[in-house]
Amino acid sequence: MSSVPLPDEIISEILAPTLKISDELFSDTSEVSPFATCSGESTSTCLVVCKAWLRVATPLLYNTVPIRSKAQAKALSIALARNKQLGQFIKKLRVEGGFGSFMHTILQYAPNITDLYLSLEIYSSDVTSGLCKGLALINPTRLILQDGVGFRRENKMMAQLLAALSKAIAKWDNLCVFDCPYNKDTEHSGQILLALVKSERLHTLTIQYARGLQWAYSKFKACPLNAIHVKEGSQLDCDRATVSLFQRNPAVKALVKFRETPEAVIAPSLDPSFVPLVNAPEPVQDGIWSNILYFALWQPCTADITRDMDDFPRLNVLLVSKTFLRLGLPHFYARVHVECYMEAEALCSMLSKHPSLGSQVRSLTYTYLEREDDEPSVLESPAEGEYWARRLLSQMSGLVRFGDGGLGALLRRIKTDEIQLPELPLLWGSLDPSTSICLDAFDALARSSGYSIRQLSASVRSERPISSAIFNNFKVLQKFDWKSGAAFGEGGDVSVDALSAVEELWVTEASPSFLTLLSRMRLPSLQRLAYLSSTSPESFLETHGVKLTEMVVSFGQINNLFVRSKAYANCPNLALITVYWPVYYTVCSVIDLIFRNLPLTSTHKADLPAVHDLCSSEIVPSVQKIVLDMMEIWANPNNDKANIAAWGVFFDKFKRKGLANLIELQVKCFSWPTNERDIAKSSWVRWADALSSQNISLTDESGTKWRRRLK
Repeated sequence: MSSVPLPDEIISEILAPTLKISDELFSDTSEVSPFATCSGESTSTCLVVCKAWLRVATPLLYNTVPIRSKAQAKALSIALARNKQLGQFIKKLRVEGGFGSFMHTILQYAPNITDLYLSLEIYSSDVTSGLCKGLALINPTRLILQDGVGFRRENKMMAQLLAALSKAIAKWDNLCVFDCPYNKDTEHSGQILLALVKSERLHTLTIQYARGLQWAYSKFKACPLNAIHVKEGSQLDCDRATVSLFQRNPAVKALVKFRETPEAVIAPSLDPSFVPLVNAPEPVQDGIWSNILYFALWQPCTADITRDMDDFPRLNVLLVSKTFLRLGLPHFYARVHVECYMEAEALCSMLSKHPSLGSQVRSLTYTYLEREDDEPSVLESPAEGEYWARRLLSQMSGLVRFGDGGLGALLRRIKTDEIQLPELPLLWGSLDPSTSICLDAFDALARSSGYSIRQLSASVRSERPISSAIFNNFKVLQKFDWKSGAAFGEGGDVSVDALSAVEELWVTEASPSFLTLLSRMRLPSLQRLAYLSSTSPESFLETHGVKLTEMVVSFGQINNLFVRSKAYANCPNLALITVYWPVYYTVCSVIDLIFRNLPLTSTHKADLPAVHDLCSSEIVPSVQKIVLDMMEIWANPNNDKANIAAWGVFFDKFKRKGLANLIELQVKCFSWPTNERDIAKSSWVRWADALSSQNISLTDESGTKWRRRLK
């Protein structure tokens, strides 16, 4: 039985969401083009499915055409010259450059253009002659201009385009809609605006900001305007001149259309004495109000340990009524941050007044930062701090997440200039001891919340050996970050089933006894390991390496794990390796250490802590992705020739070798260029193309894969 073909109208509705470009994207005048980040397969692949799809999809594909490179312009001009019918389909054309003589061919064979987008970001290397000649061949209804932000380029090509555009506008008798990029007079605006005003045909004007309204109206008041659209801002953002204009001429105010989000209008109550839910049973009232207050007061914690700086608006909710106070307190205290011993004392006092709150706290971040004060009475002693920490944690019986705030506290001190960058510790574990908690406090945490806590980040200080039995209490812990050099006592009091739910283990700092202790556990759920400590984890990997699918290692551990000890051999299922650079390293110093003796000799190879050795012939073949993670603020390679040269050495030497399954290399210190000029200059694009020949994708800090452009 032969199949009945679908009607073209139905096929068109199926393909339209994939092939059509929304007018919002087409008219976007942002500094970075919305088409700069397009990735994935080209939409033109729909045309090669079958003849029916080719017939229906062709008009949809050519309806809106963005041109972002000379290669695209060349390809389109050839297609239109060979098949003149294709140009009849083009209704919207977006041109983001000059693109030489090809633009003349495109405009010659596209007479039905109704919407024209032109970028005035023209470099001296652009050639606008073709575009200038072609503008006289079309007659659009809408003109959208995009001009530079903060500065505008002045060169011969730019001057030619402005002159040709002004001359064409005078002849475009269909032009009645203009998207203006200006909010004041500029060098570029004079010729164009004069031509538009002289034509006296505009009835719709769009401007970017509300503060440019008075200027825009004064320029175009000779035109028969029906509407002035404002993209950003509301009536409240108008300057005094605009407000005065509205007051003098209400008809002008009626023309203006703001893109404001409509606000819900709440009608006044017909009964001022009305009380919600007054006739409902008290349990029903409490249940409904509690759910409402949950959304108003309690917000899920993010992955980072940060302090909530918006406590005062939340506090105001509790002051509405006694009912709100009673029902809202558990939600208000669901997430708590304690930054000094005095806050711990205050919280303990609150828990004494409301004992049930201790079981309602779900997330607690505990950080002690020493404060300098002229009054000695304000300073707390370490003993006093340990007392309040122990007392506070003993009252928490329902914690799901706990962090001692070590790294978060360090970063906050950096932001407030208490610590300068050169003073940063050389190891993540070498944090200020005052950010850690004492052993008694940690023991209190284990006893009170061990059966509920799922995320734990702890740095424990102790002068005496810690009993390994303390980990028997953590029954449901899933993510565990240990950053303490405290020693553990010998003995078999820890259960082999301790920490059985841990899936992700971070070891920021550890003593050898801690790793020995972990080796005695089964850890059946373990999948991810982040190891940043200076202590060698060989014994740990011998026991648990087979479970690992992801591993994070510090730059200093590469040599130990992947060269000398060959610890990776114990991780046959490892699919992802992340190499983490501490912030005190620069790109040049890292790359120099990696390749300073290349070509490597047998004498020096063992001494190099090299990322290169991740690609040795003996590496685990299961690895599919390698991430080089460094913070861009310290290691931005885009504007430093020395960094670019160092990265060039790295990529020249990077070979697949034993990484048979490697498909992605991510470098977290750059982002892809967004225009043709920057793409041509970018070394990262060149390196991405080189890696693609090995079937390896290079991705930037956001994880975006580079997609080859038409050349």
